[in-house]
Amino acid sequence: MAETVAGDTVVLDAGTGTVTIANAAFDIGAGSLTVRGDEIDFTGGGNSIQGSGGALVLEAGQVSTTVGINNGASTLDLSTTDIAAIQDGFSTLTIGRTDGTGAVTAGAITFYDPVTIRAGGATGDITIGGAVLTSGNTGVTLTAGQDVLINSTVTTGSVTTTGTTNADTATTGSIQVTAGRNITGDANGRLITGVATVDATATGDADTATSGSITLNADTGAVQLASANALTIGNAVMNDGAGATTATPGSITIGNSTAPTKISSNGSNGQVDVSFGTAAGADTNAAGVLNVTTDGGAGDAGGIFLTSGEALSLGTLATAGGSAQNLSVATT
Repeated sequence: MAETVAGDTVVLDAGTGTVTIANAAFDIGAGSLTVRGDEIDFTGGGNSIQGSGGALVLEAGQVSTTVGINNGASTLDLSTTDIAAIQDGFSTLTIGRTDGTGAVTAGAITFYDPVTIRAGGATGDITIGGAVLTSGNTGVTLTAGQDVLINSTVTTGSVTTTGTTNADTATTGSIQVTAGRNITGDANGRLITGVATVDATATGDADTATSGSITLNADTGAVQLASANALTIGNAVMNDGAGATTATPGSITIGNSTAPTKISSNGSNGQVDVSFGTAAGADTNAAGVLNVTTDGGAGDAGGIFLTSGEALSLGTLATAGGSAQNLSVATT
């Protein structure tokens, strides 16, 4: 059976119960659909939940309910079958509550729409326990009231644009992580943006290739990432005949002027290993930019220490507060 509620604002709320949508085609068009329950099941098959340009929200019926994305140990279990039922084309996909305190855990999963995973209550945590992938220019946003634990990879898709117009573009998705306390990651935890490539043959082009950016904000805690190349920006590649073309890798931003972010490792000297992709083949090959704003709080201010085997392009580097503010930049 097909159900069309195109352009409407639809809320299906089962409270602590289960919402099941068995329709082979449940289409909200450009409207919005909020599905709320302590269990959600989409049983209509692949691509059965539809909404070209619409907004889809999946959230628990209770604030404290745990949420799993391909993680059967959670109360609200969004299985690979449930996610596969969501047809590509939504403008946004949101999983979790703005006030959720139950842990949200993501296993290995692929998303085809821009996705926000949230546990926004004061004690809400998000754990990335399996490889999270996106397709195309789809980005990822993680928002937790307490901690975000990155124990596997989050990777946005690569994009290749082939065309002959005078304004071909390729842009890959960005990653934004915000935590009320800490952003941590083990040796497997990495954030990676995809490669942006333009293949074009027309001359006189104003083509652009831009890979996605990474933004981290840990409000009252710190960023503690143990992996090599923990933050990795994809390449921006231009394969073009001629013209005013531009290739730009994305930026990495840690903290900001209103919410400085510490970089630490369990209270001792900390480091975050970052890697910028190359820009190649364009008339203008720009460099990715690193912006860091850190604050040591009541103690010594967080220092910024950068060592690179290649040339660096630096944006804002700022320390604030405390009695000691160190800044060291070196290339080897």
